[in-house]
Amino acid sequence: MKKIFFSVFILSTILFAYCKLPQDNVCIVSTQFVMADGGSDYSIILGKDGTVWTTGRNDYGQLGTGNNTTRNTFTKIADNVKMIAAGGYHSLILKNDGTLWGTGSNDTGQLGTGDTADRNTFTKVASDVKMIAAGFDYSLILKNDGSLWTTGGNNYGQLGTGDTADRNTFTKVADNVKMIAAGGYHSLILKNDGTVWTTGYNNYGQLGTGDTADRNTFTKVAYNVKMIDGGYAHSLILKNDGTVWTTGYNNYGQLGTGDTADRNTFTKVA
Repeated sequence: MKKIFFSVFILSTILFAYCKLPQDNVCIVSTQFVMADGGSDYSIILGKDGTVWTTGRNDYGQLGTGNNTTRNTFTKIADNVKMIAAGGYHSLILKNDGTLWGTGSNDTGQLGTGDTADRNTFTKVASDVKMIAAGFDYSLILKNDGSLWTTGGNNYGQLGTGDTADRNTFTKVADNVKMIAAGGYHSLILKNDGTVWTTGYNNYGQLGTGDTADRNTFTKVAYNVKMIDGGYAHSLILKNDGTVWTTGYNNYGQLGTGDTADRNTFTKVA
């Protein structure tokens, strides 16, 4: 079983200024970066110029370097990219032309390639894509027409397909979607009408359904929302009035509720 270790972070604008020997594309000089994401023991960053750089663990090909060699400096692996996402051991990039490309672990079909063979270079798997998100072993994409498509591991119902069978190609599961987010094994979508819907693993109440029962179809849990995000086992929403609400695992106080008690419904914290 693969080690469960997952972290996600997004940086508004960060500046790297270092340079090694200009080999293997590892030289970065005063490049501005606008997005960063972290998988299990590896990192991926997106430059303002549309370049993508990766470093870290690479035994599944998640760095997209064409081999499975671990790196300890950022290596340029793609151009013309506008969005990135890191799962547990797989990476997704969305190019400016709306095409989706994936690399890395594919044991549950999380790359959407129609098989379960790992990749070590980015492979084109979808087009007409607007937004992407990656859970631990699954992927979500939002198309330009507002439709949601999912693929990969589904043992907790995180794909929202109405069952718990894995998929290895992207399957359409919802319409009228404005924003998507993935936790470890649970998914959130924000619809055009401001409602939030969740599905998947719910052992800590991260779906915000008022219980701890898993779901395999998207269930409506909140209204008047303008932004969503998912931690590994907790969820956050930003409402139209500027308030923040959280639910799920809280052993370290990650919900911001002033205690360490888990929640199974969204609780106002700010």
